[in-house]
Amino acid sequence: MRILRRLMLRLEDFARTRGLSRIKALILQLYAVFNREALLSANAQYLVSWHPVRRPLPAVNAAIGRAARFGEPLSDSIDLKRSILLKRYVSQRERGVLLVSFESELLKLARLKALPEFENRYAIIFLPTWQPFYSEEIFRFAARARRPYWIMPSASPDQQLCANLGPLCQPLPFQASSWVSERGYANIGTSKTFDLLMLANFSKYKRHWRLFEAIKDMPGSVSIVLAGVPIGGRTIHSLRSEAELFGVRERITIRERPTDDEVASLLASAKVFCALSHKEGSYIAVAEALMAGTPVAIFDDAIVGSKEYIGPETGWLLNPRQPLGPQLVTCLSRASSLHPRGWAKRHIAAEVNFSRLNDLMRGYAGKNGEDWSVDLAAFYCRHFEFEYSDSSAEADIAAEYHSIATQFGVRIARAAVGLRE
Repeated sequence: MRILRRLMLRLEDFARTRGLSRIKALILQLYAVFNREALLSANAQYLVSWHPVRRPLPAVNAAIGRAARFGEPLSDSIDLKRSILLKRYVSQRERGVLLVSFESELLKLARLKALPEFENRYAIIFLPTWQPFYSEEIFRFAARARRPYWIMPSASPDQQLCANLGPLCQPLPFQASSWVSERGYANIGTSKTFDLLMLANFSKYKRHWRLFEAIKDMPGSVSIVLAGVPIGGRTIHSLRSEAELFGVRERITIRERPTDDEVASLLASAKVFCALSHKEGSYIAVAEALMAGTPVAIFDDAIVGSKEYIGPETGWLLNPRQPLGPQLVTCLSRASSLHPRGWAKRHIAAEVNFSRLNDLMRGYAGKNGEDWSVDLAAFYCRHFEFEYSDSSAEADIAAEYHSIATQFGVRIARAAVGLRE
């Protein structure tokens, strides 16, 4: 029975990594012939599964046109999460700036009845969760947008895809992993107390089983910690069951639902961070590990935005065609010679990227004939929530949040996480 279940894991992973989702996309295309309501979703699935397609523009135009012709009922008010005002409204010639992440939140804006009036007062920056960023939600938003808006793709090559959405859509050279603050890891310890860490939700696409399979090829002294949260029916028991399939259940420690402080401590205490996904969006934990001073091991065929951060100072690109265990043992032997935190502070910290973003948005304002007298408020991201770097900024801009809720029916939830001093 163990052999059969291990085989099923490998077959499922084969389907995931060999692009067999394309078959699903084709089936959805055929279904849409008979159910036109499914056409928009089918177009999005086609563009994502078959990326890069030879001629994406006709499919994108068709999707946006479909969204424009058959839009859903609009809402008088919406409740946004995972969003932050980066700049208050100044005048008709100087719009404010709102950053929105997650497709579900962008869809709420797309359905806002007062979106045209809202766009006249606030420029919108969208941070998608997947790559390529094509989705039913972005098509619905693009169908209603009347002013320039910006996208932060999860991978640099996807910046060129913005042109397919039309002249109003502009790319920004950032991703979700661009907003990890160096201050959040300034006072944590640097002692390495265990060997391997995998910080990821418990979903199948995170591929915990690849690590379980590799453990038997590593010495018994190698200590391994998994940390994350249940998702989609996958629980801590799911991980333990998979570990048992490979006979390594007793060799792993699982930390379920760790707090933010516990996550920071785990990231700093590991010798090597394992990122084993084949495909996802940005994978913020990779940037967090680097900022905490822990090098990252990731497969060289991974389609993950933050893989761009891995180099001689920060980690290793693993060969997916070679046994994983011996490669991780090699990584452990070399981990102390790398300097990921120094590199991360210089190149990808929120503090560095904020200045770049402010300069780019100021430049865009000038090109669009708009004024720029007020800079953006510095911010960072922690646990998928955006916060201001200056704790006083939240109070200073509170009236603007209230005004948006009153005037446009846009209520923006604020988590007020706050950095450790």
